[in-house]
Amino acid sequence: MPTLSGTVSLNITLQGQTASGTTSLAATTTSDFMGDEQTIATTSTALNLGDISGIKALYVRNLDATNFVQIDSNNGFANFPQKLYPGDAILLLPQTTTIYAKADTAPVKIWIVAG
Repeated sequence: MPTLSGTVSLNITLQGQTASGTTSLAATTTSDFMGDEQTIATTSTALNLGDISGIKALYVRNLDATNFVQIDSNNGFANFPQKLYPGDAILLLPQTTTIYAKADTAPVKIWIVAG
């Protein structure tokens, strides 16, 4: 069984004040896992998650140098859209295996790891 693990860390400093937080996650999944580069169009595109039947974690990184990409569980990007600027990445714990992406003004390549 694959084991997924990740660490998320955030530090914000403003006017001499700092707020920070770090958390780790670990999960064992009974399904497969995958890593894949995908090209996302400027229209709603469902991510190709292969044979994965249940997702415990999803990592998405925007590989484009210019355009942002949106990620959401709704193809109209109305639930809780995430905007990933060039080079940005996000770790999600989705409750659905249907995840959509949409590029800004030109197709964008993303790297996904899911399991």
